[in-house]
Amino acid sequence: MNATVVIVLGGLIGAAAGAVFAWLAHGGYEANDAMIGTGFLGALLGALAGAVTVMLRRRQ
Repeated sequence: MNATVVIVLGGLIGAAAGAVFAWLAHGGYEANDAMIGTGFLGALLGALAGAVTVMLRRRQ
């Protein structure tokens, strides 16, 4: 699979997971702000995980 696809998929999965986590964990007060921030951090983490996966696969 292309490295760009893996990194983008990681970012999308991380963003979705972060937004869902914030929606479920936050009590409802400013839930939208929590979803945006946590979704963004999840996207960063997912993209980083995708990049690390690509790097490790290329070393093999």
